[in-house]
Amino acid sequence: MPYPLPLRQTFTAAHPGLSAVTILPVVFGKTSVPLTLHLEDALGWSATASLSVQHNAPARLVFPPRVDSDEQVYTLTVQAVSSDSASVWYLGLAGEASGLYQGEKVVPGALKLTTEYTLTSAVIIKHLARIVKPISLRWLAAWLTLLAPGLLVLNLLGINTRWWLTRLGLALAISLSVATFLWFGAAWLSARWAPESLRWFYSAIGIIVAGQSVFRAWRNRFAFSLPNQTTLVVLGLIGVGWALRQIAAIPLILPAWVDSVHHYTLARLIAQAGNIPITYEPVLPVANLTYHPGIYPVFVTFQWLSGATLAEAFLWLGQLLNALVALAMAAAACLLTGQPRVAFGATWAVAIVSLFPAYYLSWGRYSQLIGLILLIVILGLAWQLSLRRWWSGALILAGLLGALALIHYRVMIFAMFALGTLFFLIPLTAQSRLFYTGMLALVLAAPWLWHLTEPWFVRLMTNPALLAASNNYNAFPLDYFVSPLQSLWLWAAVGVAVAAWLSRAHSVQWLGLWVLMTFGVLNLGPGSWLVNNNSWVISLFVPGALALGWGLHTLSLAIQRRLQARAFTRLSGLLIGWLFFGVLGVATSHGIATQLNVLNPTTVLARADDARLLQWVETNLPRTAYVAVSSWRWQNTAWSGSDAGAWLWPLWGIRTTAPPLDYVYEPKWRETVNSLNQQLNDLSDAEQAYSFFKQNGITHILIGARGGNLKPDMFVNAPGYKLLYSNSVAWVFEIEP
Repeated sequence: MPYPLPLRQTFTAAHPGLSAVTILPVVFGKTSVPLTLHLEDALGWSATASLSVQHNAPARLVFPPRVDSDEQVYTLTVQAVSSDSASVWYLGLAGEASGLYQGEKVVPGALKLTTEYTLTSAVIIKHLARIVKPISLRWLAAWLTLLAPGLLVLNLLGINTRWWLTRLGLALAISLSVATFLWFGAAWLSARWAPESLRWFYSAIGIIVAGQSVFRAWRNRFAFSLPNQTTLVVLGLIGVGWALRQIAAIPLILPAWVDSVHHYTLARLIAQAGNIPITYEPVLPVANLTYHPGIYPVFVTFQWLSGATLAEAFLWLGQLLNALVALAMAAAACLLTGQPRVAFGATWAVAIVSLFPAYYLSWGRYSQLIGLILLIVILGLAWQLSLRRWWSGALILAGLLGALALIHYRVMIFAMFALGTLFFLIPLTAQSRLFYTGMLALVLAAPWLWHLTEPWFVRLMTNPALLAASNNYNAFPLDYFVSPLQSLWLWAAVGVAVAAWLSRAHSVQWLGLWVLMTFGVLNLGPGSWLVNNNSWVISLFVPGALALGWGLHTLSLAIQRRLQARAFTRLSGLLIGWLFFGVLGVATSHGIATQLNVLNPTTVLARADDARLLQWVETNLPRTAYVAVSSWRWQNTAWSGSDAGAWLWPLWGIRTTAPPLDYVYEPKWRETVNSLNQQLNDLSDAEQAYSFFKQNGITHILIGARGGNLKPDMFVNAPGYKLLYSNSVAWVFEIEP
């Protein structure tokens, strides 16, 4: 039944160009009555219409289109000459208030109104700007974060490369290192970055680099040459790889898997501190920060420059970095062989064919991803340094090695194996260059290594048994090679390495020896938690793709020679060429399918159905709440949240029974959390659970769409539990006193 007038209805416009509001009036006992409609926004704009309305005949308030109406809150007031002459139809919403007022009294329900939008040129421009602005800011922030600092360093050192993609690959690795050192440097100087100061700093770098580019172009009279075929193909592969990775990430509302919860927590900690702290406090009650924190400045920097959320930074920039592994691979291929065309096979393998690094999306392996980008470029620079005196290259190599020690310990160990292998293959003079470069890298990483002395080095030296891994931790992961494509391309790389040994392709020989040495060391004894076969196998695409690139280039040269020979040889070359391109085509089609499906659904903790749950939690759940969430045992020694509940602590600092995995670094807290989750997983009924929750001070229960050991059936309609939220797949309960 309609309510007496006057009535006020608030609503939020969904689009730009709001131009009319329509209601359905109710007239009592008369043919028509005067009715006044008044619309206003919070900024002072208003529109009014006095209408003569009839029963159940739509009444429209029309006004010039509001260009900025999207997401603006409007208030519509409906006023009649007398309160008993007319009213307006409304929609009952089961007692839920939806912005309908009679005077100051909240009325259950909402007016039955419709909004109209008019598409004008101004509205179109505004709408396009809404779409283009965040995208443009992201790409600008990506350029400032990932390329501009490296380009500035290369310009200052006067380094020129034969191929401009080599220059971009070097710039990428240098820029990642610069971000790491900037934030570590702030901590060493007892300073801190703020969003404003960081934006000014990176903007200045961008302006300087742009100015240098314009000056060089002016000096060359703005002459330029078009990219050659190899460059266009490699850029195309990088672009396709990026598109495939972005498509694969579409289902995610937050980064996947347990690692991402941990990464997000550290990034939030670093953003709050403005530098690299030595403790997890105040985000977590953990005294010593010993995990490699060097990657998080990259994501926080991008977030502050682009205006994106931290979760968006991980998802969007993470996939861009995954695609840019191919750019680093192109640079390394050219540095190792001197042949840009070798980059085609290397980038093709990484961008299209190989399961890794694309599958890192399912694990949230952002730290290893960035570490491998640095490692790839380190391989190329180290090879060049072994061939010639190159002081500027040595400085860059030392910087990358120093940064890698802060970014990922395991990848740093792989780099040490690679450089150690190279050290014994090169002349004494080259060994000295490599040695002094390593010493400079050690100096750059020394402050952080000093911080690790007591919590790590002293403990391990006094008790080496702490390095031993648990059972099966060093097992070889055969599951990665179930796909024929993954097995075949890596076996092809092995065949290429053998061919390189026979043909004396020294750089590829070095890669092969590096692989053998690493596998040999990893499988001496029972293995260690510090580095294992799994971490090495998921990095094998680095030497594998570089070797395959050299092999495909060598094979293509052989085919070309046959095509230029006599008739019979030319025919065989033609047949081999057809077979060659046929194999590439089949591998490419299967590889694209692989890239599109790299997201493993079982590793997605926060699913699409959890989006509204998390919005509700952000708005309604007290930050002082202590929430029970589903959990499961993680790698025998820790417990992790198994659904969207794992994200409450990283996102808003809301305590849960399954904190981020970093809790294991605090021994007493680790014992408490592990015991608590074991008991939580043993609960069998609501009454037993209620006693457990009250005993441990737990105030709420959250069950995400993925689910786990906590089941909503146990708590619905059970005494002591109040249902606060449900969308039929996700639930929040309050533990009543």
